[in-house]
Amino acid sequence: MLKNHISFLRTMKFYDEINLKAEMPTLPSYSIMHSLDQGFSIVMYSGSHRVNLRAGFCLHKNCGIRIILPKWMAIIWHESLYHSGGKSRTRQWVITLEDLRFFGYVWPKVVGNTRNRRVWSMDGIGREDGSNIYRGNKKDRTCEYMYEMNNECHHCPHDITCVLDEIDLSEVPENSYNPGDTIIGCLEELGWVVVRGVRVQKKTNDKIIKLSKIGKIKNHGKKNTII
Repeated sequence: MLKNHISFLRTMKFYDEINLKAEMPTLPSYSIMHSLDQGFSIVMYSGSHRVNLRAGFCLHKNCGIRIILPKWMAIIWHESLYHSGGKSRTRQWVITLEDLRFFGYVWPKVVGNTRNRRVWSMDGIGREDGSNIYRGNKKDRTCEYMYEMNNECHHCPHDITCVLDEIDLSEVPENSYNPGDTIIGCLEELGWVVVRGVRVQKKTNDKIIKLSKIGKIKNHGKKNTII
């Protein structure tokens, strides 16, 4: 499935040198999302971090791929990668899954930088400031039918039953790979990678769920510890 996805990107000229950004951050930041016991799904627009999106060369629906992570996996992606949240999932008897997950940023440590997180790059490459991320020139960067089933764009799915290509990692054994081991993906080429995360004990997992229901982590001025 990943090979087919990359083949489509090649067809869309995502690998042509003329469409690649002239400059890339030498020390990029990353986002990381870690699954809990239900896992979760997320859509990644592979390669969008390194191409110069513009009118005539934009993202289409099929540029994305849905990745389903089971429990105890993490996905890491480049700061400039386009992505979207996964739709709600259901199990037997139409029970909607909560898909709880941890989310955080990984910022590079730079000598002389007094701040842990910076809006602008220390290497001269401008970054999104977070307030209007990806909204600038949105009409030029994404197909107007990106979130619709429309036959006016020949790159977008025409069949109303068509869905994004999907990589389902649910069958990967829970005890396979060591924490931090790469399972699939490439940060440089695709802009995302799935790794084996930390295996959480049931007691810890139950406490995380309990805290999520409460919505608070403080108790009489003291923090409730998870572990």
